[in-house]
Amino acid sequence: MGYDLILKTHPMAPARKLTRKLSYFSLPPTCYICDETSNSYDLIKNAEIIINSGSTGGIEALMFKKHLIELGKHPKSINLENPPFTKVENIANLGKAIEECLAAEPPIDKIYAYFYTLIENSFPFNDEPYGLAFERDEDIYKQMAGRLVGQIKEDKLIS
Repeated sequence: MGYDLILKTHPMAPARKLTRKLSYFSLPPTCYICDETSNSYDLIKNAEIIINSGSTGGIEALMFKKHLIELGKHPKSINLENPPFTKVENIANLGKAIEECLAAEPPIDKIYAYFYTLIENSFPFNDEPYGLAFERDEDIYKQMAGRLVGQIKEDKLIS
């Protein structure tokens, strides 16, 4: 197909574990493994499709208006009726999902609808002692919001 396959571990999972697991497979020569220190933004920006399994890397892929394939069974929190990504529960169906993504443009309208709904329905966390907590500081959220606003301006949806 003329594409490279780049595998990147989650920042909390050392690349050596992935390398060891993949040693059982015959990988194509255009398959590369990046370690946890690789810059996700550069990898996503240059990708056609991101294959993810429930991490924030999927949100980042959508922020760059990329095709996103969510692999595996998903929690109710992302069980959307009309998601901006392709769901693949069985890895045997991954090839077909990749072909379908490559044959179409990313679903920009669905992506923006997803983010609009997310922002519109967001609420603060940790208001109560047993509330949810995210281990990200305020600067991360400001950066994500800034990138999203920049892309909306780039698409000339706002000035």
